[in-house]
Amino acid sequence: MNDIKAAIYSKLSGTSAITAIVGSKIYAVAAPQDQQPPYVVFEFDNTKATHHLRGTTEFWKAVLTVVGYANSSSTAADLSDAVRSCLDSFQGTIGDLSVRHCLLMEIDESYAPPKHGTRFGDYLTISVYDIGWHAEAYSLIES
Repeated sequence: MNDIKAAIYSKLSGTSAITAIVGSKIYAVAAPQDQQPPYVVFEFDNTKATHHLRGTTEFWKAVLTVVGYANSSSTAADLSDAVRSCLDSFQGTIGDLSVRHCLLMEIDESYAPPKHGTRFGDYLTISVYDIGWHAEAYSLIES
């Protein structure tokens, strides 16, 4: 799992449209508690190995959720567009992994009200992707 987390971090942090908005504030699973927007958090859910008649393959599938946090709805929309341009329909190699597909399934918007004495809430965009990958050295076709 760490390989795909590192690969997605690399893909997001290597996209200038995203870093122009959030800088280096891209996190796997959770942001620091006192992190101020804008920033991005991504996580994987429902990760599954695929199988064939001979057993488990090295091909994995998961649901990738990317949440953008921003101070305004317009910044949240810009961040959502940048993440979508980066990930939707992506196929290719990132490090030692081959991403076979990364397909947008849904986008939601939300607002988190101010908490614990802060004056402003956060605008959120939630993008959900179906992603499949395998180690670059692994071939899906056996000889």
